[in-house]
Amino acid sequence: MPIQSFDENTIRITLFVADDKSRTWVLTYRNDRIKLKHDHRPEDDSEDKVTQYGGTTTNSGSSSLQFFPAY
Repeated sequence: MPIQSFDENTIRITLFVADDKSRTWVLTYRNDRIKLKHDHRPEDDSEDKVTQYGGTTTNSGSSSLQFFPAY
């Protein structure tokens, strides 16, 4: 799970399943909360029909534990 890119508020982490690296976790920090999205893209970089799902933390959490209720 290498970090693909990051800036002050966003981290993108590539997930490998064997040779398939079409999945990316996108963590975005805003208003003391972290949003987690699953970005699925095939080789042509279009959005998969099941993509951008995830959740936002319900509290500020801690450095070692966060909860992301799914929506």
